[in-house]
Amino acid sequence: MEQFRFNLKVAEDLYLAMPMYVDKVAEKLFEVLDSDREHIGKYLDFVEKTQTIEDERAFIASQLNDQAAGKSYLYLIIYQGDLVGTINYHFVNHQHGRAEIGYWLHSAYTGKGLVSRCVKAMLTIGFESLGFNRIDLYADVENAPSNAVATRTGFKFNALQPAQVKMHGQFRDMNQYIMLKSDYEVSKED
Repeated sequence: MEQFRFNLKVAEDLYLAMPMYVDKVAEKLFEVLDSDREHIGKYLDFVEKTQTIEDERAFIASQLNDQAAGKSYLYLIIYQGDLVGTINYHFVNHQHGRAEIGYWLHSAYTGKGLVSRCVKAMLTIGFESLGFNRIDLYADVENAPSNAVATRTGFKFNALQPAQVKMHGQFRDMNQYIMLKSDYEVSKED
């Protein structure tokens, strides 16, 4: 894991890793994404925009630049030594203590609770290290697994956002979930 700047152990075989070098990570990340386009791209529009390793390199480089500016924070999900997905904070607003969280996972690794455990770790990073007061999570109304992750990790349903995003030529409704720092602190006590 020498190509990562930071590793956070989530569980015995599960880590969040912050990428350090564009080239070393881009090839592997593209391979994971490219091998599961239908699953990952069903609810995420970046998949159809990522057609080459160069596209992936550009994405990682932009994420590292945004991270240096405090605008986003990208972590790779490493399970049993393999890169299996990503999780990130985006639309970060430090002035107002807010961010959105997003993630994707290769279909071969779904149903194991990996995303829920990673979201919980990211909540700790967001509230305890980055100083957020509010974290939003948006899930397509038809994306049952992502909606389940939101509720399982303690997010509260806030609102249905009609026609929030355009995916595959159609406007999609999104469920908005919110976690406040005060709710996070109460959940830690349970």
